[in-house]
Amino acid sequence: MKIGARIATPRLVLRHWTKNETDRAAFHRLNSDEQVMRFFPYRLTRELADARLDAVIAKAEADGFGWGAACLSETGEPVGYLGLARTSLSMKFGDAVEIGWRFLPEAWGSDWQPRRPRHCAITVFPNSGWPKSLPSPPRPTMPRAASWSGSA
Repeated sequence: MKIGARIATPRLVLRHWTKNETDRAAFHRLNSDEQVMRFFPYRLTRELADARLDAVIAKAEADGFGWGAACLSETGEPVGYLGLARTSLSMKFGDAVEIGWRFLPEAWGSDWQPRRPRHCAITVFPNSGWPKSLPSPPRPTMPRAASWSGSA
C-alpha cells in the first residue's frame, strides 16, 4: 500500500502501521500466534516483533509503499496485514514486488479476506509504473486465498 493511502471498505480498513502500543501489541500477536506462524521457522518474541515492526515502517517510508495494517472497520482492531513490498530478488524486468498478507485465525474463512490482496493490487499497481506483479503463493493456512490469484 502506498504511503499516505488508506483503503476503507464497509468491513475492513487498510492503513499504515504506527509505532503506538496498540499496533505493536497487534503485530506481536500476529507474529507469535502458533497457527499463523506454523510454516515459519520461529514465532517472534515481543522484542523481535517490535524490531520487525520498526523495520516494516522504515522500509515503507523508504520505498513509498509497504505492508499495511488490516483493521476491522467497526472497531479499528488490527486483524492482519497485507500490501506490497519490494523484495531482494533480481528479475530480468526490474524490481520484484511481492503481494503478501497474513491474518489472525479468527479472520480466516471470512468472506472478505481473499479479496483484500486483490483489492490492494488493483488500487496500487495501475499507478505504479511496474510492468508485472508476482503474487506470493497462497499460504496453506489460507486455502481460499488461492482463488483470487487463479492458482486454485
